[in-house]
Amino acid sequence: MRIRQVKPGLWSNKKLASLGPHTRLLFIGLWNMADREGRLKDIISTIHYTIFPFEVQLDVNAMLLQLHRSRFIKRYSIAGEDFIQIVNFTKHQSCHVKEAPSVIPPPKRRKARCSAPGSAPCTAPCTAPEKHGQSPPSSSSTSTSTSTSSSSSRPRAGKEVSQKKRKEVAFADVPSDVVERLRIESKSQEEFTAAVLREYRKRHPEGQGGG
Repeated sequence: MRIRQVKPGLWSNKKLASLGPHTRLLFIGLWNMADREGRLKDIISTIHYTIFPFEVQLDVNAMLLQLHRSRFIKRYSIAGEDFIQIVNFTKHQSCHVKEAPSVIPPPKRRKARCSAPGSAPCTAPCTAPEKHGQSPPSSSSTSTSTSTSSSSSRPRAGKEVSQKKRKEVAFADVPSDVVERLRIESKSQEEFTAAVLREYRKRHPEGQGGG
């Protein structure tokens, strides 16, 4: 645990306030656990008993998911280990000069793309190729590839939205204690997500083919 700063603006952050008082305290507690780059291991039991040692009834995993979905933190996996990156940590914290450097790898950055975050990958010709280090395409190739890629990208986008929705429904439906058990038993984030989806399908066998 390390000493960190709490700026006055935190208490008037409406987005953070909407997540509830315990989630706000959890967010601050993560700062104390994080290294100088704002990273820590995503081990639910350790986080729970470090920040809330006297409140064992709290669902810390659900609160971490809230912080992740609200983009206050980023949960990620590398080589089978789960980690947390606190967003904008180095922007708001001034760590002691003698604090040890981080030994946790940073989350992998996504490749630059034209489409908005959360949407399907951009498969059409880039409208600003100079920004992405590409050469401007010829007018003939642009018209041909646009008609082909636009028709092929629609079903892919629909499929990705369906998969995302299915995951959200599964995590909301499966009891939190079961989700926590599956997280502990899983070796990676992908394995954890697959286990939750399997548990959801066992509980709702009639809806396995639905979105």
